[in-house]
Amino acid sequence: MTKYRRAATVLGATALLGLGFTATPASAVTYTLAINSESVKCLDVPQNSNRDNQGIEQYGCNGNGNQLWTRESQGNGFYHLINQNSRKCLDVRDHSTNDRAVVVQNGCNSEFSQQWQLQQVGVGFQLVARHSGKCATVANSSLSDKAGIIQFPCGTTGTQSQNWQFG
Repeated sequence: MTKYRRAATVLGATALLGLGFTATPASAVTYTLAINSESVKCLDVPQNSNRDNQGIEQYGCNGNGNQLWTRESQGNGFYHLINQNSRKCLDVRDHSTNDRAVVVQNGCNSEFSQQWQLQQVGVGFQLVARHSGKCATVANSSLSDKAGIIQFPCGTTGTQSQNWQFG
């Protein structure tokens, strides 16, 4: 490259920078643990699964990607809860509105069964499914690792098994 071409290239690049043509970093996505207030265990995708329809459970918090979640607004106060490891959304199996329907992960889409409202209760939140109005709940208010997560009418367990803290 000649001396003049090199100078022209540098001047051109400088001019573009002056016009605001700079690389913009992507917004940083924040992932956090979702900790059950009753058991003090975390919302967990078993065995780092990437499979659709994989049941979600609670497990002792370890901070691995299968326990880290981010919230992505879907408008009107509803969110997708997306797992860091699988990049899949928290969902209710088969879009069921039944009590005790299993909470799973599936590829994110616009279904209301993947949209959750975070209703503040004390220091935590209830995760309320848009399609059913029911809460993500630790089955049988269990304190054990590997207890499944189900949907159940909000406020009816008499425990903190429906309350989640993000941190």
